[in-house]
Amino acid sequence: MADILPVFDVINATDHVINDSCGMHIHAGFTDGLSHIEAKKIITVVALVEGCFIRQILPADRLESLFIDPISTESNLSTEAHRAALFEAAQSASQTLLPVTDKMRAHLPRSVLEMRKRGWNKTTGHLQLKNLIKTIWHTNNMYELARGILIKGGNMRGGAAICLRLPHNLKRVSLRNPLRDDLPVKTPSSIEFRYPPMKADKDHFKLWIELAKTIMNFGKMTDTVYSQRLDRLVGVLNGCSAIGQTWTLVLIELGLGERVEAWKAHKRGDH
Repeated sequence: MADILPVFDVINATDHVINDSCGMHIHAGFTDGLSHIEAKKIITVVALVEGCFIRQILPADRLESLFIDPISTESNLSTEAHRAALFEAAQSASQTLLPVTDKMRAHLPRSVLEMRKRGWNKTTGHLQLKNLIKTIWHTNNMYELARGILIKGGNMRGGAAICLRLPHNLKRVSLRNPLRDDLPVKTPSSIEFRYPPMKADKDHFKLWIELAKTIMNFGKMTDTVYSQRLDRLVGVLNGCSAIGQTWTLVLIELGLGERVEAWKAHKRGDH
């Protein structure tokens, strides 16, 4: 954070025009590279809290942006999840198109794999969200995951994206064509958080960078700790009767409870 913030002093001293159409894109990665399993962990957290938390803390005018479509309902993977949800509903959950793998059991708690309908997930749909997370874990590599969370019907990125890069060429890999290169376990790729509006305000930057860093930390957790943290998060969400109550409790569960008032000001558009 100390290395990043001086950059924004330069931005503030530069002539520029910022309006409601501008977004701030945060690229976050790891110094040792990003693996497929780490990316799956992170995107799972994003998908889980996208509707009940991330979009709840955005100012109203930012929600109208065409460039932050939710991956939970508008991505390529969400189409597969929707088919699986319809099939599961028709079969009364006795069968599924997306079986639970050993890898899923090692990382995902029962509260996710057997998600129930609650106030916090009724907008997206609990079957849709559960099966979306399963589609994330069914991807075979980073390329499939990166393509999967593009917005369906095209190559546009939504509120979250993966910028896939290869070690021998740091230029972003095009997701329009099949990947011809073998992917190493770790790549210099990044998760792109596209949700926040752009404002030339250091406090605004700090809030979003801190949140992105907190979400990225899930990628480095051990399997057991990751599963426990997801279980706690879902437990907090299940205790909410309405979606409007969830975002402050999620902040607290993420260890950012002291930022609640600052996020309330952000949500109002005060900074």
